[in-house]
Amino acid sequence: MDISESILAKLKCTRCQLYLSIGPITSNSTSSFFCGRFPSGGSQVKIYEAVVENFAFPCRYQSFGCQELIKWGSVQNHEQNCNKKPHICPAVPPGVCLWRGAISDITEHFEQTHSEEVTDMNVIELKLHENMEDCKLIKINNECYVFHVYFNRAQKILKLNVIQLNDVKSFNAQSYQLTLHAHDFSKHITLAADKLAPYESMDHNSIKDKNVIEMSVLKFLMQDDLSLFCEINFNVEENKKEVNTEVFKLLECPVCNECLGSPIYQCRTGHSFCSSCTSKLNDCPLCHKQLTQTRNYTLEDLVNRVSQVCRNKVLGCTYSGTYGDVKIHEETCDFYKCPLKTSLGCTWNGNFENLIEHCKNSHIYLEGENYGLLCSLTVDKCGVFRLIYSDNLFFRICRKYENEEFSVVVQVVGPSQRASDYSYEFSFVAINNNDTKLSLSDTCQIFGEDENSFNNCFKVPYSILKTFQKNNRLKCNIKVIKK
Repeated sequence: MDISESILAKLKCTRCQLYLSIGPITSNSTSSFFCGRFPSGGSQVKIYEAVVENFAFPCRYQSFGCQELIKWGSVQNHEQNCNKKPHICPAVPPGVCLWRGAISDITEHFEQTHSEEVTDMNVIELKLHENMEDCKLIKINNECYVFHVYFNRAQKILKLNVIQLNDVKSFNAQSYQLTLHAHDFSKHITLAADKLAPYESMDHNSIKDKNVIEMSVLKFLMQDDLSLFCEINFNVEENKKEVNTEVFKLLECPVCNECLGSPIYQCRTGHSFCSSCTSKLNDCPLCHKQLTQTRNYTLEDLVNRVSQVCRNKVLGCTYSGTYGDVKIHEETCDFYKCPLKTSLGCTWNGNFENLIEHCKNSHIYLEGENYGLLCSLTVDKCGVFRLIYSDNLFFRICRKYENEEFSVVVQVVGPSQRASDYSYEFSFVAINNNDTKLSLSDTCQIFGEDENSFNNCFKVPYSILKTFQKNNRLKCNIKVIKK
């Protein structure tokens, strides 16, 4: 049922002067009436709501071209998604342009009023020698996007955001990825892909929670001219780029050489370490200052944004994603290299099922949970690797003698989540007296790169080993234990 204009003129909210078309309708002691857009806390006028239940109200955006009449109970949903809902101009700083209009009209307005901010390029130069805020309208592949940039030298942060210039009804679900390049394109940092959002806010689109990069990270890219380029790529969810090797080195723990992940802790000087290594060290191995529980939130944020690759990329895996996503993927990644690649030069690689078959058919291995071996104390910088087959899994013993230290660790050759299911006990036994024994026990580690195998393992000095050795040889026992 339609309502006459004369009656509609009287059915308006005292506070916002919009129609009393959204409940609950309330009233106060002064006989003022309020709509449900901004609840007042007065008494609900249920008789009014019952009377207008079958009435149809004009849209609040009637003056902007919406001619629809909406039934009571559906008004709020319509107003939130009305394609005639006015938006302020996204030009920056906010308020510099007083234009208001529908999302569908923003492109035409920009081309007529802010033509210098319209581009069909997906690479934008950013000059960061002073505070700046900028907004570009990017037209690519028959779509329009708002690219918002904010830089504050005092706060030492750069903020970036990309929004698709469509309302919710017309929104085309896409992902985007930002890559920051040095001015000469010699270095770059690629942020993790993110989902585009529709341009639907009545207020100026905020970027406070989007793609925040610290100045300490930007210095890696910027030269004397304090400028860089931002490349914007769309629909990259299945084809994420990875950050270059130099940036990866910045994100590695200097002790275990694994990629840093939250939480990241610092020493008093500022060197950063993963939580696993922090728990095992008292002093920083780089500057010998005390390790603290101070978190490096800046680096944690960067790690969570930078796109990384699976550790098995060299074997053919093409997966990439954020640190957390990659770690989850690596637990079930099917790509493996031969665990005896370094010691025997075996070039085989393949999935886990074929790995078991390859090791059984191509290499010598020890079978069982408990066995003994003789180890030489001659210097071997590359290490010695042996295989054990137990509980339908292969385990790799990694040992080497260097700088008068004997290093040893046992790794699970298989899915990384299986490593925590097993522990090992490594014992040194005096050759002339089986009762003289030194035993070391730890959880098995994940099978990884050979050069990193000895970064986080037992290291026994020669001053202890000389009790057990004879003619530079050690008698050792090893036992694999399922927890």
